[in-house]
Amino acid sequence: MQRSDAAVKISKLLSGRDENLILQLISECQHHHGNAIAQDTQGIDATRNIRALLSDLVPHDMFAYGFFETRTLRVTNCFNVDFPQSYIDTSVVVDGQLKSPVIRTWMGTLKPTYVNSRILDSQYASATRWIQNFRQHEMESVVVHGVIDANNLSASCFALGGLYDPWDQRSEYILSVTVPHLHAVFGTAAARTKGTHPTFRPLSPRELEVIRWLALGKSVSDIGAILGISDFTVRTHIQRLINKLEATNRSHAVARAIQAGVITGI
Repeated sequence: MQRSDAAVKISKLLSGRDENLILQLISECQHHHGNAIAQDTQGIDATRNIRALLSDLVPHDMFAYGFFETRTLRVTNCFNVDFPQSYIDTSVVVDGQLKSPVIRTWMGTLKPTYVNSRILDSQYASATRWIQNFRQHEMESVVVHGVIDANNLSASCFALGGLYDPWDQRSEYILSVTVPHLHAVFGTAAARTKGTHPTFRPLSPRELEVIRWLALGKSVSDIGAILGISDFTVRTHIQRLINKLEATNRSHAVARAIQAGVITGI
């Protein structure tokens, strides 16, 4: 079966080492899912192995994550691992409200959103105070990505700061694949704190196969070749499982499936 241009392009972006690290990170998320992170003080210690793998894939100095209400932008949880706390308090979460213009931009695109000190003025000209704080803290570069829940009421956001390498398609793809697994791990901990757990209509055996391969970062063409079915059939299965999982897109479907225990043992 012939692979699409997009699938070929993705395969060229990732090295064998990249693919192995992505699988290790997914496996580490599975290990922590529902275990250590739910009990850890502020959830920070349990991020160590996951963070190390993520840093190998997208080298960075700083990491933080949190959850917020999409309509009010009220922050419900914010876990700062190693950003300057004064930057978080003055530029990201102010009086419990989300203030970062980068995260607001991400909400409009739902794609990894990157900014560096050289393009601040052109991209965020109206956010003068935020730009000033960004430069005062010598942030240099930040990228954010997350997952918005199916009801569009809440979202997670993961931020990496001080990236070592130039931002490119490879890094964007890696975050697109890995962040749903981070969301599933930390989002499940938050949900359990509230005493909730997602339930869905059961997936068919073929839909289970498709969602498992999606969770491993495979493209539509990859899945079609693996399962011996057409790209059209794969897309049909994906749309059905998105509907059953009450998800907004593929990444969100993966996160929801992991939260519900549909995907295990990756």
